[in-house]
Amino acid sequence: MSEEETKKEVLKAIELYIEGGKNPSSGASKKAFAQWATMSYNENGKLVTVPIRTLFEGLDSIGPEDVTYTLKNVTVSPTVATVSIESSFSKIGKFNDMFTLVKDESGWKIVSKVYDVIKNK
Repeated sequence: MSEEETKKEVLKAIELYIEGGKNPSSGASKKAFAQWATMSYNENGKLVTVPIRTLFEGLDSIGPEDVTYTLKNVTVSPTVATVSIESSFSKIGKFNDMFTLVKDESGWKIVSKVYDVIKNK
């Protein structure tokens, strides 16, 4: 498979994540993540790592809002990849989201999400 074909396959998982944010509902996003995936971020100078179900609970509680996503970077190898996007939610703000993905027999799955809040200037 060419690098471009691999990128397209990787981005299918990211599109599921995005679909869950736009609806908002964890249903589509759950399909993008490995069962034991994690989400990490900095809170008041401390590293926080939580099970990905925390993200799903947040998506389910947000309710409708305008959201846009901008693809920033995609790096692939045959079985691992990283993707960076900027997420902009009308109510909760902007985020730099970074994902690590691994390919298995069922396809590409997000194994970790890290994010940073983009401060408004």
